[in-house]
Amino acid sequence: MSLSPVFVEEFILDRTLTPAIQTFGYKVVRMMDPTCGSGHFCLGAFDRLFRLWQQENPGENPRVLAQRALDGVYGVDLNPYAVAICLENGGLGRFDLLDQLRRLPPGLEMSEPTIASILDHMCSNRLLASDGVRYFVGEEGENKFGRRNFIELVSVFTSAPVLAVTDGRQDLGMVDQNLFFSSAPSEGRLLSLAGRGWRVERVDWKERRVHVVATDLIGKTTWFGASAGLSLKMAVAIQEILQTDEVFAHWSQRAATKLLEVRHKFSFLKPNHTTVTQSAGENICWYTFAGEPINQALADALEKRGLKSEKTDDYAIYFSAGPRREDLDNALRCLTAVSVVESMGSNMEAERALKFQECLPSSLSTAEVVARRCKESDLTKVLSEPRHHVVMNQTNDNDAV
Repeated sequence: MSLSPVFVEEFILDRTLTPAIQTFGYKVVRMMDPTCGSGHFCLGAFDRLFRLWQQENPGENPRVLAQRALDGVYGVDLNPYAVAICLENGGLGRFDLLDQLRRLPPGLEMSEPTIASILDHMCSNRLLASDGVRYFVGEEGENKFGRRNFIELVSVFTSAPVLAVTDGRQDLGMVDQNLFFSSAPSEGRLLSLAGRGWRVERVDWKERRVHVVATDLIGKTTWFGASAGLSLKMAVAIQEILQTDEVFAHWSQRAATKLLEVRHKFSFLKPNHTTVTQSAGENICWYTFAGEPINQALADALEKRGLKSEKTDDYAIYFSAGPRREDLDNALRCLTAVSVVESMGSNMEAERALKFQECLPSSLSTAEVVARRCKESDLTKVLSEPRHHVVMNQTNDNDAV
């Protein structure tokens, strides 16, 4: 991103903004820089308009006049780091900063009061500073993140939320960090990665690494046990494919044959239902096709009601021979999306590992970790679906009851 020299900025404004002010008046004129970058032209325009507002209105509050001058200046840039550069070079007005932050991915789902509370928190901790009109990088922000690295303040909104997995000798791949946001210990969890099973030894949030050892508890997988944790939308799409007979012409013969095998294996599924199966060994399995994050949250909530699960994946929650089907039904009748969210404890270690966690109020840090696990609306959808009960016999066929 190039920075325009001051003499270039003044030369262009002398031949564009100044004639426009003379023609239309300082109260009416509006200036927009469609590729504002560092904001030099916007700041230059603001300074000129602010001086005129002060000259023509000597008795009025300077802050009010500054805001009126800011209302006449607009800057647009596709690069979000331009926002950080503007903060460093000369500040951004509150309206402009809020407008820019609402364009970033998290801001699209956040209310203006929430974004404003983050800015207020950063100001109270001197990460940002404000003169009542514009925001600047604050003293503590300068000291903590460094002048050369301040633009990384925005990268919290754009970087991929993943952790590297290693067995001590080599990196095996990446997994979604949401898998470890549960308040339950991460040690002992099972992952399926690089064609085999792995048991989690520890999670190093500071280094953003998951240390694992090989295990035979989970074998080589196809769809099952996906390491990143599928969304509800993706898991439901898989269930819909399993419940249709459609075979597309562009599928290879091998793919079509394999899918037919998997469809036969899951022929007990019922459309628009979740399914509870009970094997001959009395083991219970609740097929939700809700995705790993939601299933883990549901499993944690059920465990607090006395039903401990053996494991979860993107498609189901697996119970050992302990709980009965009636126990699961009774627990689920008392379970609501709100109660699941309320029972989801926050992982303090994961909170502290959030990138630039200092920029968030503690309440938002906790809410962010909980929200990354699953959405209340998704939980409501899963819990509202009727349950279909199936008893699996020893021949691997099934009889619905």
